[in-house]
Amino acid sequence: MSPAEVRDLLDAWEARERRRDFRAGQVCWLLAEINRDREARPVPFCPADFFPSLELLRPDPPTDDQLERKMEALSRGGST
Repeated sequence: MSPAEVRDLLDAWEARERRRDFRAGQVCWLLAEINRDREARPVPFCPADFFPSLELLRPDPPTDDQLERKMEALSRGGST
């Protein structure tokens, strides 16, 4: 087996493990969100909180512009 073929196998294995971690992370996320005390933890959980391998999938915090547009939409009674 060539080094390139080994690398391809490792890449495929890592992708499969990330998918498995993501599925398990979604279950953990759901249970944590259902039971989250919004006063003690105002920031929502995400699957990366439970599986560091999913850190690349962590959503970026909203920008000031995005927050401003959301607040304007809420004040008008609409949604974003």
